[in-house]
Amino acid sequence: MGVLVFRCPASGETINSGVHTDERSLAKVRSLSVKLYCPVCQTMHLMRAGDGQVDAPAVPPPPSPLAPVHP
Repeated sequence: MGVLVFRCPASGETINSGVHTDERSLAKVRSLSVKLYCPVCQTMHLMRAGDGQVDAPAVPPPPSPLAPVHP
């Protein structure tokens, strides 16, 4: 699960919606309107949920089976 992000049409910067979702759930609400405040251009934007994308959180790689385990 990640955060739904959008691209500001004025500045091109990423806008974090604060909504946690996944691709499967997002596909069900693509036509839903989303109103976002952009802190970069200081404007409210009205976009469709389908215009956003899920910004997946960075997942650390699994530990190597040869790495020592520290209690």
